[in-house]
Amino acid sequence: MADLIRHNKELLNQNRSKFQNTFGIPLTRFMHPLFGFDVVSFDSWLNVPDGVSTADHILATKGQEALTLVEVLLI
Repeated sequence: MADLIRHNKELLNQNRSKFQNTFGIPLTRFMHPLFGFDVVSFDSWLNVPDGVSTADHILATKGQEALTLVEVLLI
């Protein structure tokens, strides 16, 4: 469990400024030390339309770099 927490904290520290610059909201809003990136809360915050995947919505509204960032946070 300690390794998981360490991993999630490293992800947070490595990506916090890029996430803030990309999405305009602190990554800490969606990152939990034990559970990692809360994609469900992020999806709600993004206001993804029904029938559209989060990935497709990010790609259409923010581009590939933003999608890659979110994918990194989900690893």
